[in-house]
This record gives sequence, structure tokens and C-alpha cells, in this order.
Amino acid sequence: MIIKKLRQNNFRNIKDTQIEFSPGVNLIIGDNGQGKTNILEALYLTLSGHSFRPAKSEHFINRTQDQGFIEVNVENKNFSDRVKIEFQNNSKKSFVNGKRNSSQNIQAQFPLVLFSPESLSAVKEGPELRRNLVDDLLISHNPQNANLLAEFSKCLKSRNRLLKDHLKEVISTKEFLDVLSSLDQSYLPLAAKLTSERISALRNIKSDFAKATSYILNLNNVEITLNYIISSQAAFDWKDKDVYYALLKRRDELQSAEKESGTTLFGPQRHDIQFLFDQEDARYYCSQGQQRALILAFKMAQMMYHYRVHKSYPVLLLDDVMSELDPAKRNFLISFLKQLDAQIILTTTDLEFPIAFGKEKLTIFKVKQGVVDKDGE
Repeated sequence: MIIKKLRQNNFRNIKDTQIEFSPGVNLIIGDNGQGKTNILEALYLTLSGHSFRPAKSEHFINRTQDQGFIEVNVENKNFSDRVKIEFQNNSKKSFVNGKRNSSQNIQAQFPLVLFSPESLSAVKEGPELRRNLVDDLLISHNPQNANLLAEFSKCLKSRNRLLKDHLKEVISTKEFLDVLSSLDQSYLPLAAKLTSERISALRNIKSDFAKATSYILNLNNVEITLNYIISSQAAFDWKDKDVYYALLKRRDELQSAEKESGTTLFGPQRHDIQFLFDQEDARYYCSQGQQRALILAFKMAQMMYHYRVHKSYPVLLLDDVMSELDPAKRNFLISFLKQLDAQIILTTTDLEFPIAFGKEKLTIFKVKQGVVDKDGE
């Protein structure tokens, strides 16, 4: 897949800008606060349906306006598509070639891999960031998993709303139990399916991750692995039936606690992913540099795995990650990027970066106060 063109109108600090990308490496340079990340966010938001930054729909529109849009032209194999997202007040709508489309369908069609400073902290931060890593991997594993994620999220919201209504005594206990029983006929299979798909994706990336970590960290006789955690139990080797019965058991154990809290306390939204360094949890055992190397290896493995499955690379977006890496890992990442036959779009404040990469191989854009100029024009 290749992103050919991006147009932004009243998105964040960018009033009306059009960018034509090359199929190779595209470098976006500018000082902090000028709008570099807004360009990557526009691409990611349009092609995945959600932002990688905390934001509500009203935050996407330039504060002086009440509506805006992003339009991305994409070439995918023998097809050309125009993907558009429109913003008005607190709402957003997505379109493909002029027809309304759901964000999960769009995400399934247009594969991206994002590498951001936030993702670098996934090992040491809370489990939500680690779950997000694996859910992005799910789309590489099987694009239709975008629909599974959306279905589970919808069912979880319904279940939480029911539990909250019961806590507030909006509905009777009998009605609550009847509706909950009906909901769980959907919730349990969806929760088990999503959990099993996550575990399967982690298993499939295992060899690529091992190669990447060995190459980056250059450590002998150190085993670096991944694990999936369900209720403090290691579930990496579980079968589908083990997953289902574990969820069923956990539901029964937490019935009273769910009624008291008004929220769902079991399921894949509560699970965790462990990075293990010689069987020790990398959150506590590894240095910050080693933790970042593990995430770098995970993202690289995702690229390699996607190529193994689909015989093509996803578009790679990197948001100012070079400044977060030490010189050795920065050089390693540059070496890896040079070998990829993939479209790469990255931001940086480092004016020396084009020299390190090889300026003749780059298409360079400069951003200042939301205005984008192609270098040399």
C-alpha cells in the first residue's frame, strides 16, 4: 500500500494543506509545536478511525472553525481509493470513494504500523498500552479482526451500561438478571474469541520478535519472550477451550463485585501482555533503554510478520522516535529502515538526520506554523 496524497482542511493548526508523498522514505522536519505530528495523526486517524493521541472529535477542528476534513488518496495493489473523514462540531464521519464506511472496515483495508514516543513507554506503563500493541498486531494477523474488536467493544459498552443501571436502581433485579444472561450469550464468545486471537497473534510473531530482539540487544544466552496474562495466569499456551472456561469461571467469581462496582471486571479489556527478559518481567528487570529496545523489536517484528503473511509491507509511520533512542539503537533503526521496501513517513526535529539516512533517498518536507513546504521548492 502507498499513500499518494494527503489534504487537510482546518485540522488542528493546519488550515488547508496538500502533501504528495513519495513511495519511499518521506521525512517531515520542523521544530516542536509546528504541526509535524498533526500530519501523522491525520493519516492515522483517517486510515484507522482513531487517533494515537488522547482527543475528542471537537479537538480535531481548528479552534477558529466549526468544520473540517482530511482526505487521503491511497494506492493498494491495482486499486486507487480516496478515504475521507469529515468533522463537524462533535461528530466525525468516514467515507471511502464517496460512500459512508465504518472505521473498522477502513482499518481492515489500509494497514499501518505506528511507532511513537508513547509506544516506547508501553513496557513500563499500564496494561492498556500493551493491549493496544497487540490489538494493532491483530489487524496484521487478520484484517477482519478490526470487526471483532469493534463488536467486542460494542458488547462491552452494553454490558457496562446495564451494570451501571442496576447499580443506580434504574431497572429491577429480575430485569437486570434476564438482560445480563442474554447479553452474556454474546459477550462470553466475543471475549473468548478476541482473547484467543490475541494469543494466536503473539504466537505467530514469536520467531520474528526473537530475531529482532537478538539483533538489537546483541545479548548471548538471554531468552526474551512474550506472554499473555489472564487473571495473573500465564495463558500463552492455552487452547481456545481453556480461554473460554477461564472467562466463565472469572465471571462467576466476580458477579457480586460487578454489581457493586457497576462495571465489567473480566474479559480481554482487563488482560495484560508481558515482555519477559530471562523469565523476569521486563517492567522491573530491564533498564529504560532495554525496554525501548523491546518495543522497537516488537514493531519491527510486526512489519516482518505482515510481509510474511501478505507479501507486502504496511505503511510505517514514525513520530519523532529518533530523539527517544540512544545512538546505537538509532543507527540500528536507520539500518533496518533502509532495508525495507516499504513506504515510510517520519517526523523529526533533527536536521542531521537526512545526512545519516542519505539525503538523496529522502523526500523532505518542512513544517512551520502549520504550513508545509517540500524541500527544494
